[in-house]
Amino acid sequence: MEGRSVSKLGGTCAILVGISYVFVGIFHTLSPMEHRISSGPELFLPAIASGFSFSTLVGWSFALGALCALAAIPAIADQFRELDHEWIDWMRNLALLGYAITAVNEFTIFVSWPSIATAYVEGEAAIRAALAAQPLLPLDPQGWLLYGAVGAFVFVVSFLALRSEALPKPLSYIGLAAGMMFWLALLGFILDSETLISIGAGLGAVILVPIWYIWVGLRLRRTEPVQAARPAPAV
Repeated sequence: MEGRSVSKLGGTCAILVGISYVFVGIFHTLSPMEHRISSGPELFLPAIASGFSFSTLVGWSFALGALCALAAIPAIADQFRELDHEWIDWMRNLALLGYAITAVNEFTIFVSWPSIATAYVEGEAAIRAALAAQPLLPLDPQGWLLYGAVGAFVFVVSFLALRSEALPKPLSYIGLAAGMMFWLALLGFILDSETLISIGAGLGAVILVPIWYIWVGLRLRRTEPVQAARPAPAV
């Protein structure tokens, strides 16, 4: 029953990943512009220093979701490995790297941002300029791994599943669209476009990505265990 246990755990964690993205999308939508990292250090750091910030809620949602994804991604990849093990293995590793970096990023941020924000607000012009020049995200500041790598995993799994009909077609199409929304959000961070970020993160995080993870998670929890081959009878 080990395979069944892994599938159930991965399915449960996939559902939790989907729920975490819902909270990310909600908190990001509710947050005023100065609470968003894309607003720049001149607005963002004073908002952090003032106390409560929606960015903290977004960060906790990302961090907890990323930890659940470390269990969900291997279970999802294992279900579709036979479709094309080389692509699935590569995308699985990239997605795991993306979520691991995300978890490290967010837990580092919880410790570092308040002190950086306080130093920025209380510091002189030279200190502010130095702090403003530093990336606010210590790792993967533009989201190449969080959005690019994870988006590639969702897209490739959905593409292979669509081609082989391993998933219901609506679910595969949702996965393809979700992968593209990840990339659109990444493009928004690269181009510093709040519009692209809002479309990619909003439509993706609030609707498509949660549906994909929750639906895949429910299917994983219903997966039947692989039956071990019976030994050949003695002659």
